[in-house]
Amino acid sequence: MPFFRDLQQLHERVWLFPKSDNPREFQPNIGLLQADDQTILIDSGNSPRHARQVLAEMVGTPLQPVNTVIYTHHHWDNTFGTMGFNPRYVIAHQACYEALKAQVMRPWGSSYLREETYRNPILEERNSLMHAAVGDWAEFRVVLPTITFRSVLRVYYSASDYAELRHVGGEHAPDSVIVRLPSAGIVFLGDALCPTASGGHDMLLTPTHWQHLAAWITPDYQLYVDGHDMPRSYEEMRQLMQEGDVS
Repeated sequence: MPFFRDLQQLHERVWLFPKSDNPREFQPNIGLLQADDQTILIDSGNSPRHARQVLAEMVGTPLQPVNTVIYTHHHWDNTFGTMGFNPRYVIAHQACYEALKAQVMRPWGSSYLREETYRNPILEERNSLMHAAVGDWAEFRVVLPTITFRSVLRVYYSASDYAELRHVGGEHAPDSVIVRLPSAGIVFLGDALCPTASGGHDMLLTPTHWQHLAAWITPDYQLYVDGHDMPRSYEEMRQLMQEGDVS
């Protein structure tokens, strides 16, 4: 996979830096909201290296410097890129703050990851992906949220356009948040479609899981951006729900 991937403009003020198709890179989708005086990110990627890719693609576009990052949940591939953007504000669910607070004190680096894998071999694949993504741990740091919420929060990115952050939880990450953009008709789902806490990001389409999200999949929103897959239309989401036997 080449270093550069083109930004995709999904709407007048909504952009996407798409996921990597290389499973060893483990880079999820990153949303970019074009505010009047800044860019607001939806997730920050898996490493400062990932952040540099996004910044390189922003050159020559109308996008302003990143000043705010929204975390959809606390997992490393969605949060480890934040230091590369040096934002003023980071917004997340309160449970995301608590999860990341525990990570801040860890001595991140090759030795720590080897020791952690030795103690808990089930983490070997994750730690290998993490180390390959970050590479240079010398200056690495986890960036904590500066603004938290517990249920719903509106974040305006223009005089009339706002992002609705809504806590949906789930087994994959109890702090999971979806980001709905009413004026654009777009929903950023993060990893809310992943129903399991481990085992990758394959969608196991169970009725219980779909019932959890069905209220947020409506014809008012025509595009749904999953963290690790291509954006889907409302009709494609409905088809997935039907395959999961959700009425």
